[in-house]
Amino acid sequence: MGSAGSITAYGFLPNRTVRAFYYTNVSPRRVKICQALSSATGSFYCAVAIPTPPYAGPSGVHTIRVKGPRRLDYRTSFVLTP
Repeated sequence: MGSAGSITAYGFLPNRTVRAFYYTNVSPRRVKICQALSSATGSFYCAVAIPTPPYAGPSGVHTIRVKGPRRLDYRTSFVLTP
């Protein structure tokens, strides 16, 4: 795995599975980088590592998506540099 970081998100139902995906812009289209339960207050935290080549896809902007139950969905960008 490559670059390390963390993801924090809020607003989920308590004690529900939340997943984070890294979108590669190639096949396979996405890679699950984290899965954890939301806290009793609905927050989510996960330490992640961005995949390394060839699994990371080409240099440039990639999407990281955090998805929980009931259609709660966050997206942010990650810039992969050579």
